[in-house]
Amino acid sequence: MKIVVLVKEVPDTYGDRKLNLETGLADRGASEAVLDEIGERSLEVALSYADSHADAEVVVLSMAPEPAAATVRKGLAMGASSAVQVVDDALLGADLGLTADVLAAALRRTGFDLVITGNQSTDGSGGVLPAMLAELLDVPAALNLTSVTIGDASVSGVRATDAGTADAAAELPAIISITEALPDARFPNFKGIMAAKKKPFETLSLADFDVDAEDAAASRSIMVALSEKPRARPGSRSSTRATRGRSSRSTSSRTGSREVGGMTFSADSILVLLDQTPSGELAKSSAALLGAASQVGTPVALVVGGDEAEAGALGAASVLTASGDRVDALAAAAALVQPDAILVSHSIEGRETAARFAARSRSALAVDAVGVVRDDEGVVAQHSVYGGAYNVQSTATFGAPVITVRQGAVDARADAVASPVVETLTVEASGRRAATIGVVQEAVVSSSRPELRGAAKVVSGGRGLGSGEKFALVDQLADALGAAVGASRAAVDAGMCRSPTRWGRPVCRCRRSCMSLWASRARSSTRRACRRPRRSSRSTRTRMHRSSRSPTTAWWVTCSPWCRS
Repeated sequence: MKIVVLVKEVPDTYGDRKLNLETGLADRGASEAVLDEIGERSLEVALSYADSHADAEVVVLSMAPEPAAATVRKGLAMGASSAVQVVDDALLGADLGLTADVLAAALRRTGFDLVITGNQSTDGSGGVLPAMLAELLDVPAALNLTSVTIGDASVSGVRATDAGTADAAAELPAIISITEALPDARFPNFKGIMAAKKKPFETLSLADFDVDAEDAAASRSIMVALSEKPRARPGSRSSTRATRGRSSRSTSSRTGSREVGGMTFSADSILVLLDQTPSGELAKSSAALLGAASQVGTPVALVVGGDEAEAGALGAASVLTASGDRVDALAAAAALVQPDAILVSHSIEGRETAARFAARSRSALAVDAVGVVRDDEGVVAQHSVYGGAYNVQSTATFGAPVITVRQGAVDARADAVASPVVETLTVEASGRRAATIGVVQEAVVSSSRPELRGAAKVVSGGRGLGSGEKFALVDQLADALGAAVGASRAAVDAGMCRSPTRWGRPVCRCRRSCMSLWASRARSSTRRACRRPRRSSRSTRTRMHRSSRSPTTAWWVTCSPWCRS
């Protein structure tokens, strides 16, 4: 069996992560470059299988600048059989679409039975490339797995969803992505480091693939604005969040309308794919998505296999309903509506659907947006990156961008529509290969705590607490303070917190105050929970060397009211 593991060089989270304000690219000299930890865990899954299967071949694959070769070679020192690195100056600043095209071409050239990736990198946190690759390669994908079992002809595991967990299985060849619930990676020993120097290391360029970085047929996501986020004044709100309350249309929109099949769609229509809970109700993110859409155009809701009755109350004048595959339904709706933009929740299900649709339609994809605005050229996505240190705006080179919106980032709400127009779509199945996903086992929550998004007080914990039993300290403290409970992404992926109301991002987004118990065991968990701790609060932090497994000292931080979210 040939297993290809995708790895990535990222800035060390111990150092400063910066963007070059002139070029918009990551400042690679600001901190030490390391192999992303989730990539190391992915490699560990492959190496663990190879340890008991002598015929298994493990290949590491990366698209990175030439200096990253030393970092990629670490995968060989850990035990991989060979490495492939794609290097080309034309890929400088490549967006998600171009990156997926190149990696898919490299995978076709290399060949594979199984591709293993991480669910999200520590620098981009997009979480969409595995789904895009599956769509481009037309192979099934079992994504966001917390456990993995590799067989002779299939791969299976437990998939983490927004509502709980579900069994997932796929026939080979396939793609899987794993979470930080999988075991830590092994350390390269001296023998492995010396052997890595003699292992095959192939360097490829775009000349080796049938990929054109300037392909005029593919819409690309481009950065149109970049600035450092100014420190907010005491009592003020972050400028990246929309104004609370009823929405107001931003700048000018296209005018006019067209009629299709008895429905009238405005020229400035924004297609919104609404998530549902396992019981079929609309997810709580629906109101924010429709509110964001109403700021830049006329919302048109798409409900797949759920209850469309709520969509009108949330602000959708037109509602399209469909059954079957979400990507096929989104493709049919986009062809019918011809929207200015497509908005999808940045939930696990949402971003996977958006990724597959963008890859299939060759549309520009912007992920994890905190807002949307409109300018003379079209709809623009607003992003808050590197822990809120930078404000970024992106748009599509042409056509309608596909934008995933961060849950809880938009406060605007659209006006309710008493009698929305409802139309049932006829969806033609694409016939794409897909993994088999079982019934979602919902996490049972019985708590009187406030919801995390919008809570005045938050107590959060990190993976360094060590176990779910010790994470109970966070629950107890939150109950004593009447606060909501939050968790780092690493703690969520490691299964320490079972409640779906916990938020898996390490960056503080509190309204008034936040307390974080941050005892980290990994580089990815050492990001500060808040940018501005109170001067009066004492905080201790003992760093560890990357080769150390010892936990850091517990770190308590109380945010001031003007904490930068």
